[in-house]
Amino acid sequence: MTQAGATTFLRAAHFIAQMGHESGGLRWLEEIHDGSNYEGRNDLGNTVAGDGRRFKGRGIVQVTGRYNYGRFSQWAHGKGLVNSPTFFVDNPAQVASPRWSFLVAAWYWSAERPSLNAQADADSLDAVTRSINGGTNGLADRRQRLARAKTLGDAILPTKGGTVGFNYYTVEPHATQLTSSYNTGRGGKKIEYVTRHHMAANWNLARCVALWNTSQTSAHYTINGTGGVGQAVYDSNTAWSNGYPATNQVSISIEHANSALAPAWTISDATIIAGARWAAALCLYYKLGRPVFGKNIRDHKEFNSTSCPMHLANGGKYHQKWMNEAQSFYDKLVAKSVNPDGTPKAAGGGSQSGATNTETPKGDALSAQAEKRIELILDQLAGPEKDAAGNYKFTGWPQLGNLTIVDNAVEQNKCIADLEKTVAALKGDK
Repeated sequence: MTQAGATTFLRAAHFIAQMGHESGGLRWLEEIHDGSNYEGRNDLGNTVAGDGRRFKGRGIVQVTGRYNYGRFSQWAHGKGLVNSPTFFVDNPAQVASPRWSFLVAAWYWSAERPSLNAQADADSLDAVTRSINGGTNGLADRRQRLARAKTLGDAILPTKGGTVGFNYYTVEPHATQLTSSYNTGRGGKKIEYVTRHHMAANWNLARCVALWNTSQTSAHYTINGTGGVGQAVYDSNTAWSNGYPATNQVSISIEHANSALAPAWTISDATIIAGARWAAALCLYYKLGRPVFGKNIRDHKEFNSTSCPMHLANGGKYHQKWMNEAQSFYDKLVAKSVNPDGTPKAAGGGSQSGATNTETPKGDALSAQAEKRIELILDQLAGPEKDAAGNYKFTGWPQLGNLTIVDNAVEQNKCIADLEKTVAALKGDK
């Protein structure tokens, strides 16, 4: 349900009702018929002898045919769930296993029928049913299941309280609502960089998707005014964001909400931090390296005659803050010193009480007490003087003649040796 974006009450209720009907109350994970009736069906991509039986209906929405097994494989591979874009074509029986049976539903709901969440938001059982069934077959049963689901309240949400599994390490956003404006796949290209955009509006995921569906534009992710991360195009597909297909195919695009419009074009701290952290997570997940502007972080204005992303752009008033946060958070992710939701880990690996995902505490895997002790040790060893960036100058202590404690110890040892020689000589001369 999380993968499908069925993470609100109405979406969850409609998802449960439809999947319950399609699978006979979750009893059938594989078509009862042997599939021979699909043999030679070119419309299903069954072009090889035996494809009908091989790719018969499986999963709780009965994915059928070589073509659709391939589509499901590509989606699952793009989400990092399987190790090959032809996984289910090569292993069709796997689709009937419980794990993949339910993920088939997520794929179908979000990728093959991207209007379903919007129809569920409108609470239109008829529209949802027609999208899935092509008609209204079984409408009475679907209606009963929907009514039962609605009586359960928030208990039907993916996890208690409606948490949707936000995760920086696996780049799972807070919400997913797919736009219809994108190209499937990336034309054989690999992701090379993250492109920054600003919305020129104070919008959320739903409003962006509504615009993009009709404007022939899109981005992979949105960051709203409070730091919520939404996904409108899967990473494995090409968003229409930079103005040119060649740059779109190698880019992941992030739209940042503006808290005020022209001429200020301000962006909230929450949006800056969330956008930078999400970029850092993408850089780590796709092995792009530590965020560096001009390398794996780019601006929209580099590719098109636009001022976007305005103040986020290189040289803009938010640029350095954004980059500092992206690099700092990337280091924390590499060190695994933060939890999946971005909160810092306490000593022993748990979450620190009261931490929020906008905090950026100094230190990675170390507690505040350990940090203080290290700082005191460094003070003793190097002297307390630091430069403007907070780095030790190692100039030593004034009362020790500007020697560090180590150098001073060496000098002390020399003095002690000299003193011992003098004492020995005096004893011999008495």
